[in-house]
Amino acid sequence: MNCSKLEKIIFEEGANLITINNSVFKNCSNLKNISFKNQKNLITIANDAFEGCSNLEMISFCGSIKLESISILSTIKYIDDYGFYNCSKLETIWIPSLVES
Repeated sequence: MNCSKLEKIIFEEGANLITINNSVFKNCSNLKNISFKNQKNLITIANDAFEGCSNLEMISFCGSIKLESISILSTIKYIDDYGFYNCSKLETIWIPSLVES
């Protein structure tokens, strides 16, 4: 939280994430890219985990096979080509009306 110099987060395979908690990256104002590579146990990302990340542009969830739903931030400009590849339990993606398709 409040890490103003943080620009990129990569959760490599083997990180064994299950939950990204409330406000964990809140107000990381220079955060631009987040990658969850093959996080096979990732189930939950709290609604406000990335609140105030006003420069967040790219996010990828490739291989997060237990992830069930995602709310996309209005600041997201790009989702990696295979951003949701192998997310076999993903049922819901909420995209705010401000995001261009």
